Formats: sequence, C-alpha cells, structure tokens
Amino acid sequence: MFSFLSPDIALYTLSFLPLPDVVKLYALSRNVFRFLTENEATIYHQLAIIHRFVTPGIALEDAVESERAVGGLLDGVTTWKELCRRWGTLQHRWSGHGPLLEGGYCPYKSDVREFRLDEQERTILAIEETSPTPTMCVRAIESGKQIWSLPTVTRLEVSGSFLLLWRDRGGIEIWKRAKDAVHASKLNESPLRIPSPLAATSEQLKLSPFTVDDTHRPSDFRGYYLPHGFLPSFTGQHFRITHFRAPLLAVVDGEAPRTIQLYDVEQGTLLRRFDLDAIVRDNTQGLRPQDSVLFDIDLSETHLCACLDSALVVVSLQATDISGLSSSSDASAKIPAMVYIDGDHSAIARHRAYQLSKDGVSSMAGSEGAVVQTGESLSTVKVWGSDAMEGHSVVPPGAAEALPGDEWRRAAGFISARFSPDGQHIIAGTVFSVLYLLPDFIRILDGTALADSVVQKLNLGEPVRDLYWGVHKFKEPGDTFILDLNPRYYSDPHDSTASLSAAKVFRLRDITVYRSMRLRRTGLWFVSNVTEMHRNVRKRAEEQEQTWMNGSQTDGLENAPLDVQDRGKFVSVCFVDFGDPVLGNPL
Repeated sequence: MFSFLSPDIALYTLSFLPLPDVVKLYALSRNVFRFLTENEATIYHQLAIIHRFVTPGIALEDAVESERAVGGLLDGVTTWKELCRRWGTLQHRWSGHGPLLEGGYCPYKSDVREFRLDEQERTILAIEETSPTPTMCVRAIESGKQIWSLPTVTRLEVSGSFLLLWRDRGGIEIWKRAKDAVHASKLNESPLRIPSPLAATSEQLKLSPFTVDDTHRPSDFRGYYLPHGFLPSFTGQHFRITHFRAPLLAVVDGEAPRTIQLYDVEQGTLLRRFDLDAIVRDNTQGLRPQDSVLFDIDLSETHLCACLDSALVVVSLQATDISGLSSSSDASAKIPAMVYIDGDHSAIARHRAYQLSKDGVSSMAGSEGAVVQTGESLSTVKVWGSDAMEGHSVVPPGAAEALPGDEWRRAAGFISARFSPDGQHIIAGTVFSVLYLLPDFIRILDGTALADSVVQKLNLGEPVRDLYWGVHKFKEPGDTFILDLNPRYYSDPHDSTASLSAAKVFRLRDITVYRSMRLRRTGLWFVSNVTEMHRNVRKRAEEQEQTWMNGSQTDGLENAPLDVQDRGKFVSVCFVDFGDPVLGNPL
C-alpha cells in the first residue's frame, strides 16, 4: 500500500481512516509496521484532530494540561499515540465494553444531601446532614480528606472560579476560588462593593476562612473560597429558579415568576431582565402566557433557554447585546426568540415518538465478574460493562390513534431542558415520559428550518425528573439511562449528526440515584447508598453466575470499614467511572 505512495500522500490518506482501522494496519506487513512506527507522532496527531480529541494547533503538552483541569484523563500522557489510546478507550467504556468502577466515599460521618465537583481543584463540595444545621465540607477528590467547612448551607452551585451558597438569609452568597481571588493586600475582602447590586455583606466577610493578617493561613489555597458578593432576594425568600454558568447567573424571584434576571457575578452587574410573557406573545400566535408555568432555565455561551410547561423559549444572548445593557434596560423591548410548542396532545406525542425496546440488542461478551476494592476513603467494585449496563434499542414510532382533543391536555408538560456541551443542541424532558431532541436548534431560531422537521421524540416510559446531557434519570429515586446520540461521532470523523433514531441506550443495572447527579468526562457522580450499591452488584453477579472476588485487604462488605457495613443507609457521594483501570484509580 505504502510502497508506491510518497510519505506525505500516505500520511494524508491515513488521516481519513478511523482510529480502529489504523491500529489494524500494524499487522498488515513489516513495511507497513515500520512506516507506522517511524511516523507515529505525525499520524496520531492527525488522528487526534480528525477524531475531535483535540483542536487544531494545540500542542500535546497544552492538551494534557487543559484536560487535567476537567478530570485528569490524560495525566502522564507523553505521546499522541497514548492520547488517542486514552480517548479511544474511554469512549469504548462508555459504550459498555470493558471494565468500569462503581463505588462511593467512606469518610462522610453524616448523610450527604447534595454535592458539586470543582474539576480544576479536584475537590468535592458536599452538604452533610449535620446537627443542628447542615454543613458544607470541601474534601480532596483522591482521598476524601476534609480541607475546609462552612456551617448552615442548604444548597450550592459551582461553575468556573465561583461557588454559590444558599444559607439562611434569603439571597445567594457568591464566593470565589481563593487562588483566583487572592490579591496582594486584602485577602479577606470581596472586590464587589457598594453601589454594586451584588456587593458582599459584612456577615459574609466574617466567614472568610483566613485573613491577610492570619499567620496560620494555608500555604496551599486548594479547596478554599473567599467572599466575592451577595445577591439579595426581593422577597427575603430563596429565589424560585436559578441557573449558573459562570460568570452568568439567571434567577427568577417569587414576585415575578415569569421574569428572568441575568447577572454577571464577576463584575457584579445586572445585565438584563427577560419578560417571558412578552417574549412568548411577540413570537407566537396561539399560546396564552398566563397559562404557562416556568420550570427550568439553562444557559450556554450564546443562548438562554426557558422551559415552560407548554413551550421551550430560546433567546440569543448575542442578539440581545447584554454586554451593553444596564439594570434600567427595557425588559419589554421586543426580543426575537424561538418558541417551540408541540402541537400534539401528550398522549399522541407518546405514540408518535420513538420507543425503547430490549429486543434486537446483541449481548456484549468479555465479562470477568466483579472485584471488590475497599479502603479507608473509597469503597469500589470493578465490574464489566457487559454485566452492569443493560442495552436497549430505539424502534420506530407506532401509528397514533385518533384521540378526542378535549380529553387530553394540550401542554407538552416540559419540566427540564438542557443545552448540549457545545451549545448546538437542546434536549428536554416531560412529565409525560417523552424526551425531546432539538438538533442544531439554531436552524429553527434563524428560520431556515421548521420545528416539526427538526424535533425528534423518544418515549422513555417514565417522567424525566433530572436531565443532564447524555445521562437521564427517572423517578426519585429511579433508573438511570445513558443515551449515546451519535455512536459514530469518533469512529466516523465526518459524522456530526445527533439523532434519537440511531442512539445507543444503556440502563445502569447496579445504581439507584437519589439526587444531585453530575457528569465528568470519565463518568457520572451522584448521591446514593454505598452499601446498597455493593449489595446490588453482588446480587446481580450471583444471578448472572459471575464471580465475586476480593481485590484488596478487605473482603467485600463483610470486612469493609464500619462506615460501610454497619450503616443500613450509608448515603454518600457515589460514582460510576469509565476511566482506564490500567492507570490505577482514575479518581
């Protein structure tokens, strides 16, 4: 193959092949093996770009460093070949092939209410059910060791450099990562001052973990946050709905349930108010705004999505020019928007949607049973995707029956909506079990496509309560499904289509998610019962006639730490991790 091609042409040709096909070429002949080995750096750099593992122009060292801030998948990588292997292995694991880790943290002495991850700091921020009031504790992700704590915290959010805290004062406290907020002189003071509407309060400043004069302040700022600002509520009660994507914070106050206020927490300014009643009225004919209830908000870098029970409203942040607006900006000014309303009744929508079926899904071979690894801080079980992930297929919709309109609710029943990580697609869930996908929704927003020709629906059989891009949870607690909307994304470098009809769907057999699910590149994290998870794995292994092995000094649940074996309901931070076990514990 390569004997009659110049090296440049041969390398160019290889750039069009999927990664698995290039790996197979090593066994073709000695000459091919030699050519591939001598040009590995160039070949795998091209493959990393064409398969979307990295962006063009980025150096290997920069790619490794940028990934370290969001999960550490590439820690220790020194070649482009190894980078491609890590990424390829991870995608293989997400599809149910090979081993994965299921487990949870042991150090928590009280049940965990909710948590967030700071990927850059590699810390877990969790609210623990301590007495008399809940406490937020910051712990190292690799060991569970506590770094810092703050009392009387009922809710938290983390994005970028910022931490939002809901405490007992009705508003939202804004804290900033210490290493990003530290200045030469005043460590304990917020940069936001009056007249900023988000100026920090004196009570908040008193809670700072250290001051400039403190001789015992930590030399390493990891895990610490300093006061930055405070957003008061008009009513004195907590905001009804919020969504945070640093530096933008969207909030809905109880006094104005269909008005979204958009703040820049970095600068401490109110950018704009969005009157949903006016936006819907200006961009539709048939929907009456007073009949709609706002359930959810999401933000991408360029758009805002408001999830009403009867419609999805998408506004371009660029078109509204929020950067040049002030708190006195006219919220009633006409704003162009996409307002999606499903014309089908809820029952007809379920019939016309794609359906889930376990029929026709081939089994995945390669299982080696379950291996328990329990220590002082982590309790994990290594299982195989073929055992722990139940495959489903997506089948075409059936014919919808003619149903009397008066007997069925008109509203779609939307309760949650999320942008994809790249901001190109929207996925929304309903109380009537239908999952909506709006691929490349900008086509609808700019008028180049009709919504009915773009929107896809999948009947999941259960109301969609919690919705995260790629992972969807039903009931409380309930089943968790992983949806791969483009299984050919990495194998076919030229395929960027997101589609429900071609999706791969897996149900996680062993886990019961209680709340607070979060996604990382290498897996998903959630609040659950660690003891129950171990028992589920063991029961499933016995039913599947798989082995149950001990891979550490403890012997499964019977000899696990007291925190695991003695507590009937050990609610903690848990995870399913698809990282490469060859590299050791990927956490």
